[in-house]
Amino acid sequence: MFIFTAMNREWLLMILISAAGCRTVEAKGSKQLTLAVFMSGVLTNNSEFVGGQTYLTSLDLTLELLNNDSRLLPGYFLNASIADPRCVSTDATRGLFEQIIKPPTKIMIIGADCSVSSAPIAALAPYWNLVQTLARLRSTLETLNHQPALEFTFATGENTESIVHSLSQSSGRIIFVDTYQIHAAEILCQSYHRGLTPKNGYIWIYFAWYPIGWWVLPKGYSPLPCSAAEIQEMLQYNIYINYQPYVPTNELNVSTDIQGLSRAQFDQILQDRLTKIHATGLPLLDDVPYIVDAIWAAGLGLNATLGQNVSLEDFTYDSRNASALIYQNTKNLKFRGMTGIVSFDANGGRTGMVRYFQYRSNGSGGIAGHMIGFASSSGSVLFEHELSYIFPYGIPIDE
Repeated sequence: MFIFTAMNREWLLMILISAAGCRTVEAKGSKQLTLAVFMSGVLTNNSEFVGGQTYLTSLDLTLELLNNDSRLLPGYFLNASIADPRCVSTDATRGLFEQIIKPPTKIMIIGADCSVSSAPIAALAPYWNLVQTLARLRSTLETLNHQPALEFTFATGENTESIVHSLSQSSGRIIFVDTYQIHAAEILCQSYHRGLTPKNGYIWIYFAWYPIGWWVLPKGYSPLPCSAAEIQEMLQYNIYINYQPYVPTNELNVSTDIQGLSRAQFDQILQDRLTKIHATGLPLLDDVPYIVDAIWAAGLGLNATLGQNVSLEDFTYDSRNASALIYQNTKNLKFRGMTGIVSFDANGGRTGMVRYFQYRSNGSGGIAGHMIGFASSSGSVLFEHELSYIFPYGIPIDE
């Protein structure tokens, strides 16, 4: 989802992606524009996230498509300067300052991918008249004051055991978790031993962007001190949510406004490039199409600003008028992207879909995911299966 925020009468449109240094392809013009792109796990040796190369390759491909489109930004060339906030608030803040201090001047920002790193960037970027778009399909910045009873995010290397211990001392019973796969699995097991189970009146809400079988730790990690039965008990009857990453199957071959490519064609080109760089084992991650559309929205927004009595190449961090125009022009967009129709509401939020499900017994000693339904990012339910939620131990009540 894309989220635009306006603060202190200054417009923030931030585009966040990850890469090392500046990402460029052959320039089609002499006037250079640079996006600040933030994405966790691409510049560091982060064993908890292995998709960095996929993100970088999709970034390069999208910039190449945009720069080679003669309809967009004629006479300009769009670059990306990369920062890796590592889902850590201090790293995100430091990365923003480094992007601002280090030439060239950035004209927009994309990101960040974690709420813990998005929030400080969103709070600070307006002072430099930067506009922000978020690629992920969630309304983190719009709902900072409307969080579940308890929410915690984890920075790389943070001690999850101590946090789960603190959580066990609280009166909260509804807990929202948004963290890496490794931390999520550790939380699952540690919470079982602390008695924070559905049977004891707790419900865990996971923003589950993890691979299938995510509770089994990758090679190189010590096994969790929980049996399969204990893990299964913790997994069942909680709520798992995720953004809907794909257009409907019958639309995968529909041409988009991104160089006329369909989603299926883009995925194939990306996979071919990953293969050429010996990254054949990397997945086409769920949020890649949202990253693509965030970059394309930035390009379209900048393109629409041309000829409106502003000079994009002369943009500075004091260019309040140019920033306001970029924000409005981007917010007024409507195009078919890799995630379907992209448009924004009056507050700058994109209405997309999130899916929600539960793990339940499959009747043969294991568990399986049961889709509950879909909802818009604004919270309205679009579709629910007849079975809906099952809370065999009762609906928890936060105290």
